[in-house]
Amino acid sequence: MKARYLLSLAAVCLGLAPSPTLAQTSTQSAPSSPIPAGEVRDAQARFGALRASPSGDVVVEQETVAVRCQPVPDALAECEVEARWTLVSPRDQRVTLYASTVGIERARLSSGESASDAPALHPLELPLTAGTPAEVVLVGHARLTPSQGMIDSLAARHMLLATALEGPHATMLFTRAVERTFARVPASVEVRAALPEAFTLRALDTPPGPDDVITLSQSQLETRANVPLRIAQEGGFPVRHGGPFVGLGGTFDRGFRGRLGYELGFGELVVLSVAVDSDFIDWVVVGALLELATPSFVFPPSLSAGVGFAYRMAVSNALDLPRTSAGLRLEVGAVFAVVGITASFDYFPDDAAFTSSLLGRLSI
Repeated sequence: MKARYLLSLAAVCLGLAPSPTLAQTSTQSAPSSPIPAGEVRDAQARFGALRASPSGDVVVEQETVAVRCQPVPDALAECEVEARWTLVSPRDQRVTLYASTVGIERARLSSGESASDAPALHPLELPLTAGTPAEVVLVGHARLTPSQGMIDSLAARHMLLATALEGPHATMLFTRAVERTFARVPASVEVRAALPEAFTLRALDTPPGPDDVITLSQSQLETRANVPLRIAQEGGFPVRHGGPFVGLGGTFDRGFRGRLGYELGFGELVVLSVAVDSDFIDWVVVGALLELATPSFVFPPSLSAGVGFAYRMAVSNALDLPRTSAGLRLEVGAVFAVVGITASFDYFPDDAAFTSSLLGRLSI
């Protein structure tokens, strides 16, 4: 017996066997909570994962989630989460139930007068009567802080001044009842939201319907174990201010070129710019450009390609140019944070002039 104990202890220390937990000190061990690959990993809180031990013939007839939030200072919101499961057994039996919480404060798993409190959700021993539904409830609180916004193409160029693509937001995960420990789990999940004004909740990118209820169907859930719940405060605009930028460089045939411009953004990928180019002596070119740009930050860079028009005006008689000419502008570029490089190609049909330039740029 002593030798067996020493071998078990050595296995735990070497990582060959799991160390005992508070939940595993009961007569039956708890199944682990699944976190399938590909699910959201940056959630600030996870809750749910109801499971039964031993696995058997208990059916989960209904599964609902409720989220109630209030704005608080120095955070996005403080939310109360509640998950409810309705269990039905075909026979009289006693089961041990477990649930999981990560990032949830004051969690409590209960059914009738039986309860298990956080921080360590102990096993909940529950007697079930044949054919009589039993409701199991998991409640808790989560304090959510705003997550980092997306570094889209406009934010990659204008870190200081760009209008945010979206408002402050945070994500929680509700993990469904663990199917392998029950005879059956519901094909759909109902999510209810009670949020302050200017806040929204989306579950799997599905907005609430009437009465702030989201019903996730079997086709939406597919085989998902985790349901992302995204709490967001209104913000961001379809058309967004970017900021000014300057460029310095030269053309391959007409010397020095400087550029001063301003950029706007549409969604995540489209950037519209208006700029004035000049050699500060003989000519000025006013251009407008519509670009598709990749969202990125530092490395790899934000890459872009665009097309637009250019309107050239001669300001001296030193060059043999028409006084004014309208033409086509093509441009490709790469931006590393606020520093970038741009190659422009202007074509003016009036005098069949094709001007290529290479500029370094700085934006704020």
